[in-house]
Amino acid sequence: MHTVTKVVIFFKTNTMATEIIKLELPPTLPHGWIKEVAKTLKIHRNTVTNALSAGKGDNYERIMKCAKEKYGKPINTTQTV
Repeated sequence: MHTVTKVVIFFKTNTMATEIIKLELPPTLPHGWIKEVAKTLKIHRNTVTNALSAGKGDNYERIMKCAKEKYGKPINTTQTV
């Protein structure tokens, strides 16, 4: 399963800490997720369906990244200073 890494940077008074959150898609996505992802990426929903059927390509990668950011669950969190 693909994972997306989201980096959140927190600024403190004298130090900077970075929190790394890895996201993973849940087994089932909510009803209407294709429409929401298509709206977010400003592409047609049929483009999303075709890219998912192909399972590869630039659009597929963008769709998976967007879906993970919207509906992903955190796997683990690490914090670095």
